[in-house]
Amino acid sequence: MEAANDAFCAAIGGAQRIRTGEPLGLLMPELVEQGFITLLDRVYRTGQRYVGREAR
Repeated sequence: MEAANDAFCAAIGGAQRIRTGEPLGLLMPELVEQGFITLLDRVYRTGQRYVGREAR
């Protein structure tokens, strides 16, 4: 993680979960389990946006 704004900190449960320089998957292992980190990696790697149409 390189930076986080106030809205992101609030969304994830507070600034105490943010440590810049650490991989997001280590800070928030639940995102790994949900497949979200894989999705973010693909968007970053390809430059193709992802639009979710269904929530699970």
